[in-house]
Amino acid sequence: MKIIQFINTMENGGAEAVVLNLHKLFLKNNIESKIFILDKKNCNFYKLPEEAKFLNIHKKTILKKNKLEKIIKQENADIVLVHMCYLHKIFSKIKNQNNLFFTIHLDLMYKYNNKSDIKKLLYKNKIQNIYKNKKIITVSNNIKNNLIKLDIKPQFLKTIYNPFNFQEINKKAQEQIEIKDEYILHIGRFTPIKRHDILLKAFSELKNTDIKLVSMGEGELKENIKSLAKKLNLEKKVIFLGWQKNPYKYIKNAKLLVSSSESEALPSVIIESLILKTPVVATQTEGAREILKNELTRFLTKINDYKDLTNKIKTALQKYPPITEQYYKKFNDKIILKEYLNLTKESK
Repeated sequence: MKIIQFINTMENGGAEAVVLNLHKLFLKNNIESKIFILDKKNCNFYKLPEEAKFLNIHKKTILKKNKLEKIIKQENADIVLVHMCYLHKIFSKIKNQNNLFFTIHLDLMYKYNNKSDIKKLLYKNKIQNIYKNKKIITVSNNIKNNLIKLDIKPQFLKTIYNPFNFQEINKKAQEQIEIKDEYILHIGRFTPIKRHDILLKAFSELKNTDIKLVSMGEGELKENIKSLAKKLNLEKKVIFLGWQKNPYKYIKNAKLLVSSSESEALPSVIIESLILKTPVVATQTEGAREILKNELTRFLTKINDYKDLTNKIKTALQKYPPITEQYYKKFNDKIILKEYLNLTKESK
């Protein structure tokens, strides 16, 4: 079998990490695999494999020259995975799509709900046209259900979770860290959707404790959030760690992982935390609700409510239920591999 993947760029994001993890998983199981990247910009975060190819194609000329169709035909792959909505719009115009699968990593309903009435209609029509009669893979059931609510009519629709190599995660988590203090951890780009401001306000309400907040990531709002930390008199209690190639060792040693986002499709850091037995408090986004089940649902907080986030953090630090395999076993890469191996048969 041969599987190729297309992605716009390889920034330090969740979807980009998924592409690399899938590639490693395919190669490990004797599946021929390649990654095609359209944009070289900001591609220095991950060590790219030799099977990753940059396509020197200007965005405006991609369709006119039929470059992508030629590549797909030349590669003759069994499965072509196209990641991210920007590329979906481009690939939706390709004629022969029998082996083409559009992987959706974002909750499109979130974008829809944040538009005015007229823009909602335009947005809905646009995504209906892009995904009509297409083969779609969603990374969570909530994304799939919201596509149905948006009245998208695909040819094929299936959820396949992102793969996690439990053994590799646990191995990397054993490395030593330089932080000596107890800390709460947040991992995410400094973008509006991650709501670092809510996180800092919640953390500022934790009184009479020496626990630190470690914020891992980069992004355009980083300096703004640093200024807010100073304004809240937290500059000595917040550690801005930057982007890390091995986040697992920091997750393993954290007292608690916190997610304060407005929207998350399937937040990898929550799954990785559970694999490493680190307690999690998260806003009740679509993705977090799909992961934190049963006893862990009481550690879901209201979105954009820093007081509720503070209270749940306090509760989690005092006592947290046992984190058992039931919460994360469905994300095992061996299970995910079987889903991909059966994809061509299921989608016929």
